[in-house]
Amino acid sequence: MNEHGFSSGTKRRSSRTIFKEIGPPIYKFKTVLDVLYALIDAIRVHQRMVQQAGVLHGNVSINSIIFGGVVPGADSEEGRRVSLVDFDMSISHDCSDAPLSDEHHRTGTRMFQSLNVLKAWRPHGYLDDLESFLYVLLYLIFAFPTPGATPTAQVQRELPKELQDWNADSLREAFKSKSTFMTYGASDLPVPPMWGPHISALIDDLCHHFQPIRAMSSRMQHRNLPKAQRDKLEASFEKKYFDDVDEQYDEVVGYIESAIESILAEQDSANDSEQSTLSDSLSHSRPSKGRREEGI
Repeated sequence: MNEHGFSSGTKRRSSRTIFKEIGPPIYKFKTVLDVLYALIDAIRVHQRMVQQAGVLHGNVSINSIIFGGVVPGADSEEGRRVSLVDFDMSISHDCSDAPLSDEHHRTGTRMFQSLNVLKAWRPHGYLDDLESFLYVLLYLIFAFPTPGATPTAQVQRELPKELQDWNADSLREAFKSKSTFMTYGASDLPVPPMWGPHISALIDDLCHHFQPIRAMSSRMQHRNLPKAQRDKLEASFEKKYFDDVDEQYDEVVGYIESAIESILAEQDSANDSEQSTLSDSLSHSRPSKGRREEGI
């Protein structure tokens, strides 16, 4: 451990990125769809970083995802809707020889750290950053239940007690709180009305996606697990989560895309209903031809 608190095996490099155009951070969103499109873009950017550059961001949070120079939406170009910033904790994706995290060396912001980072089951990997995107979504849902008409009008409210513990100084408390939420989802914590039922379903889908990762990681570290079983479980974990890394990104993005489709379908249905009601209202208010002639 060096004077800065990093393991002696950790290599870090200073770099600078210049953006042509950037916008506000993700918590300055105006609509639910803003958030969902931004998350898809951020996850895809992260995927390319891992697969093409071999770099893990290491600190996914509400401050590291910023809107780009275009308005998020189905027609906007993927890759320009958001950017990832704050790479001061980025690490190599090849963590096979990296030391496990300890209490003095955990990457990321506590509120958004994965269960693995909190528990130090294995070295920080791409799955941990993917899990952090879930916590970003949850933070936005419960800290910002009503977006303002303009970014400057956005007002943050106090987090529910269940989520406050995610930021606890105690690793044990933070892990326990997140693990409990991962098990039960939002069933005991109503999603603010503005976000709607499709977001509740999205939360459940994402929690179910990460539950097996937690379960397998915990079991592999069980002290009484025979070596043969541990080796078999580790091989299964490697095959499922590292043979096809893109599949994990695609599944997470797929859940978000499904939520977007449901929200858009609901909006289209509401618009059609409004148009039908308006047409009926106009037809009833317009005098009939017979009555006009009768009055002449």
